[in-house]
Amino acid sequence: MKKLAALLAVFAIVGLTSLALAQPGELGFNLNTTIVYGPTPDEDCADAMLAQNDDGTFENGYCWQYAGVVPPDYGSWAECYTNNYICSVEAGFTQTGGFVGQTIDVYVWADDGGIPGNVICVETDVLITTPAFWPSISMHLVDVNCCADGAHFVGFWPNWPDLACAFYIGSDEDGFALGCPLTKVPAGSGYGTGWVPVTVVATFANCQDLALREWYLDECPGGETPTQETTWGSIKNLY
Repeated sequence: MKKLAALLAVFAIVGLTSLALAQPGELGFNLNTTIVYGPTPDEDCADAMLAQNDDGTFENGYCWQYAGVVPPDYGSWAECYTNNYICSVEAGFTQTGGFVGQTIDVYVWADDGGIPGNVICVETDVLITTPAFWPSISMHLVDVNCCADGAHFVGFWPNWPDLACAFYIGSDEDGFALGCPLTKVPAGSGYGTGWVPVTVVATFANCQDLALREWYLDECPGGETPTQETTWGSIKNLY
């Protein structure tokens, strides 16, 4: 009996370890998804236009969980754009019941040779409205009012380190691959360290573009100069 108890204990530890390392999550390819749209930008950006890399549909949902989400920003997702003034970032999320008020940090990063670099603007601890349940995907708008002045990335970090997926980012798996979907992986993940193409991860291999869009203006209002770029650490020190 003692030997049996010891074996069960070992199996339990192995199971927990495997669970902790099961970092990527997906919902599975589905052509019968529905997009639920929310509000458009407020009156300060009434003339804003929508930029998107996706083809208007999302066939899957992705997430990082457990050891895949590590502060300050490992587990982030990003898409590239080239507009000057970003009024709002629009993200498509879906869930299977894990959302209980988890927040996200929403970013605009400078383009650093094809990957996100210094933080241009950030909105921390953003509480979104309840995401739609899969296979519906709800679009969520976060105002950033950010003067990027050209090439940049928009995206978010999910604030659930060491926990299971709270919700999923929509993925366009039959689109035109117009963007550059990236994700930031921690050391020891098995996928490298830092920003990598989403498709490096086998679970996400069919991704063409992510449900990350932006509402933009051609020029920064009032002749603004680009928002001062700063490092992630100095941004976090403000909060």
